[in-house]
Amino acid sequence: MTFTEDDIEVLFYLQRYGFLTIRQAIRTLDKGRSYQNMARRLKSMADQGYLGAFGGHKFGFANVPKVYFLREQGYGVLSENRFEAEYIGEFRKRKKPAWTPQTMHRMNLVEVLLSLEIGIRSIDFLDIARIFLDYNRTKVGSRVVCETTDFLDSGSAVGSKIVPDAAFVIRSSRTEAKTLFFVELDRGTEGIVSRIEANADRSLVNKFEKYERYLGSGKFADKYREWGDFDSFVLLFVTTTAARVDNIRHKLTGLNEDYHEYYLFNTFESVVENFFREDWKNRSMTDNSLYSVLS
Repeated sequence: MTFTEDDIEVLFYLQRYGFLTIRQAIRTLDKGRSYQNMARRLKSMADQGYLGAFGGHKFGFANVPKVYFLREQGYGVLSENRFEAEYIGEFRKRKKPAWTPQTMHRMNLVEVLLSLEIGIRSIDFLDIARIFLDYNRTKVGSRVVCETTDFLDSGSAVGSKIVPDAAFVIRSSRTEAKTLFFVELDRGTEGIVSRIEANADRSLVNKFEKYERYLGSGKFADKYREWGDFDSFVLLFVTTTAARVDNIRHKLTGLNEDYHEYYLFNTFESVVENFFREDWKNRSMTDNSLYSVLS
């Protein structure tokens, strides 16, 4: 099989994110391609063992899109044609999964990160140094954990665990500065607060309290030290509606005012349309200004 530059580009993003729908594969390319042509090309690569696939059926009342993932044979093509292993990372073997609500969350997270990728292409002095995903597994000592897993203390107690949906590092060629970002994708299913004490650690307020401790402790700097000397991070919280953004911000008014600027909120629809648009809100309910993630 002969591979075009577009094919290699799609293989690269399949390696980076693990999974792509047909429409997401189209988005990875700078130039457009018709849905039918991309569908045929991905199916051809799958038929010859370079990709795996699942989906393409109904799940409940929803139509499940066809989702492709990279097989080892496809990874071999990628590494031989264009990218060194140090850049693309080791091959991650993917089991053929069933479609679940967690799969939908994962594919929406990929949509957010592809918007980041597309937006940063037009900013010539910035690039993405590294992306980390919660659904990638890595070995820490004798344990296998999510790639973004960290702990608020030196132990590994469940209550101190923090697992962002994603993390990424942006690097500026102008200043050589690097910025660490975390992403939390909220689909509106988590309670903002919990009136049941046993479930308090599952609320969004509790999640933000953990991030507050994480930011104040500086412990994140140890985990991501290989990728930069970080003294802070920016948490990007992406949710369903503008009303939910403001409801969450209202419930967080008791947190440290000095940290409000390190938290930015927006809706999924807006972020997918343009990641770098200046319509993010910070955590302060009294601040009506709108921001870019680069502010």
